[in-house]
Amino acid sequence: MLERARIFDHGDVYDNTQFFMSPYVRTMETALELGLSVQWRPDARLCERNWGTVDNLTYDEHMKLFKELLARRESDALFWTPRDGESILQVVMRLRQFSDMLVRQCGQSHVYISTHGEVIWGLRSLYEYWMPDELADRMASEDKEPQNKIFNCRVIQYSRQIHNDSPELDDHICRVRMINTQKPDDPKSNLDWQPVRRREFDPEQLRAYVDRFKHFLREPV
Repeated sequence: MLERARIFDHGDVYDNTQFFMSPYVRTMETALELGLSVQWRPDARLCERNWGTVDNLTYDEHMKLFKELLARRESDALFWTPRDGESILQVVMRLRQFSDMLVRQCGQSHVYISTHGEVIWGLRSLYEYWMPDELADRMASEDKEPQNKIFNCRVIQYSRQIHNDSPELDDHICRVRMINTQKPDDPKSNLDWQPVRRREFDPEQLRAYVDRFKHFLREPV
């Protein structure tokens, strides 16, 4: 795991950090592996996505029984729902509620969250203001873009701090970086601070965006 200074850029901030985890055992194990003498708060809203009938199967069993169904996980990323399971949109709804709680209770604190891969996709979609097609593109291309890939022990850090050396804070999350805890100095699997911008469209930008997609109905010429 990363030493403290590699996760946080603010020195020893652990006295001002709240620690949350999914109540699933595997995320509790991740919390233990950090070796920190802190109080962890379990929160069911951080549980992994409900995979329904796809859950509790090996990868080979997934592919044998649900190959065509699972292909839609990427093409319809935000909205696709595994049979008897949960869409990422539904995950985002509970994460939005969790984030509202963070604003109320942890507005002046750092927050560390130990959670799961599909929940991380939901958090990224929420915190980085992704459109549905952007989430689909990111999920489909993660194997080709190791800097953005979600894998075990990946750390994603968000910040309201406008610059590393500035005490000035934005009203919202404004930066994100991706850290590979196994190879923190590897440029291929780490991503330095990137800006996060709230998504807005003026009419010209909105027209350009919608024109990217196939239209099934057109007014006659």
